Amino acid sequence: MEDKEYFTITEIKSSVSKSDLFYAVQSRELVFSFFIPEMLYIAVEPYSEGKVGQIVLAYEGIISLTSDDSIRLIHEKSLQLTSVKLANRANATVHAIDYPFQLKLPNPYMNSWRPRKLRDMPVSDIEAIVMAKEVIDERKLLSSILKSHNIPQDIPQVIKSNSISIKLEDAVVRRDHLLHANLLSEPKVTISDDIGRSNLSTGNHRSNQFHELLTELIRIHPKLSKKQCEKILRQEVELSKDERSYDRKGIILDISDTELLWESSYGNQQTIKLNSLGTILSKVRKKINAS
Repeated sequence: MEDKEYFTITEIKSSVSKSDLFYAVQSRELVFSFFIPEMLYIAVEPYSEGKVGQIVLAYEGIISLTSDDSIRLIHEKSLQLTSVKLANRANATVHAIDYPFQLKLPNPYMNSWRPRKLRDMPVSDIEAIVMAKEVIDERKLLSSILKSHNIPQDIPQVIKSNSISIKLEDAVVRRDHLLHANLLSEPKVTISDDIGRSNLSTGNHRSNQFHELLTELIRIHPKLSKKQCEKILRQEVELSKDERSYDRKGIILDISDTELLWESSYGNQQTIKLNSLGTILSKVRKKINAS
């Protein structure tokens, strides 16, 4: 297939059967995506209890579904979505940093608001909800009119969710998702002997990708504790690579009661004792503070 960022289902059919594609979706190895014109979204913290807003973004481009919504789309053919993942941070611009509604927090729509700069958001797959609108509570308005026979001036506002309408026939699939599901192969690149020897000679300078993951977690959650870190990593490992919010390289393979197994993109596996995670976090935090 062509070297493109994403493909329509029709384009994919020339290389991958529809049944194989749907099987990959139902096996949670692949999710559907859509190209959506510019809309407003609220980026939210993943894994938070209740919705925690961070920033209002104007975004045009590819949005991705969760595995659950992708499976539902196969069966229902169309959906109304309020929660999505923004595939490319580069396509987002800041619309507002402060909480955008008058209704006080917490409320049924949002639990709290913790502002975050766009540059600190994940490069891809930003968790987001479609920007809602604040309207008059129609039920309380009607009730007040029936009781007093007058239109009151102090009817409270409520936040009404907005949604995106999507149809299966309009779905696209991202190239990186096809690669992850082994439904697409990258062309092999021939490396000369000189370049190969050069790469081998610099192998010792490879960065520690587990430390890089912890660095991102600490930047997002400055007061991150060992317990919170372990909880996040356990939640990540239960998701497929394309659904993960932090471990987007998919390096975490397994977490037991006592150990964590991770694999670098170079194919090297390492085991870490969970009781040493606090010490590793401290080292990473010191390195961040020193930089």
